[in-house]
Amino acid sequence: MLCVPRCRVVGIDYSLAPKHHFPTAMNECMEGYRYLLANAEELKIDTARMMIGGDSAGGLLAMDIYLSLEVSERPAGLMLVYPVVDDSQTTPSLKRFDDTPAWNSVNNAKMWDWYLAGQEYRSPLDRHTEFDVQHLFVEVEEFDCLHDEGVMIYEALSPTCGHSVLLDNKGTFHGYDINFKADITQESLRQRISKPSESAFRIDHPAVKCERFMSLAAENFKTQQNAMVFTGFLFPEIITRMVPNITVAMTIFLIAKSIRLSFSF
Repeated sequence: MLCVPRCRVVGIDYSLAPKHHFPTAMNECMEGYRYLLANAEELKIDTARMMIGGDSAGGLLAMDIYLSLEVSERPAGLMLVYPVVDDSQTTPSLKRFDDTPAWNSVNNAKMWDWYLAGQEYRSPLDRHTEFDVQHLFVEVEEFDCLHDEGVMIYEALSPTCGHSVLLDNKGTFHGYDINFKADITQESLRQRISKPSESAFRIDHPAVKCERFMSLAAENFKTQQNAMVFTGFLFPEIITRMVPNITVAMTIFLIAKSIRLSFSF
């Protein structure tokens, strides 16, 4: 795995749907982000080189947080990994992939119902003209019901970005990276780490190959100057309700938790 030294990664342990509805999770993540801003000097963070990122529902939270912040508070960039983007759910990929593993259009519709609970909401795609993000990384998967809306948000935001990257993986599905040792996962992780670093973080030295990501992060903890705020993976409580087999449900629950924690070193 490739690691970029001098980058502080912060994971937000936010409240989950369906027990907690919008905007609870977003507000909690904003509180965490603002804590970093307020304590940047003590934490040795350069606020001009901060990014917010997330995968799946975490990508949605990242965008909603960005739009809810004051302009002066906004981070330099966004990292969106197979993100949830639009509650209208009308794209061809959502219509096509209704039985794919890990995530599909049926589960996606339930997620939106439980998350919003009938509240009025304007999606990031609907509000795309309000973004002024300078650095953008979006990753989408070929066999993912969210593929098309991920491409759509990239196409909507990238024209005004100073630096943007779209990673359109082939042969992958939503949550494919639970197979951590797979070549495609390792390559995607390398892209997720190196591309934002080249632009927003402006790190001159090459990424460092290491076997234990956490040990390198711990080693560099005292000298880190950048910050990446990750906002989670899926809604584990929703997943357990959707999967009838409790063993499978708990496995997915633990995977979702471990993926969130894997970005919290």
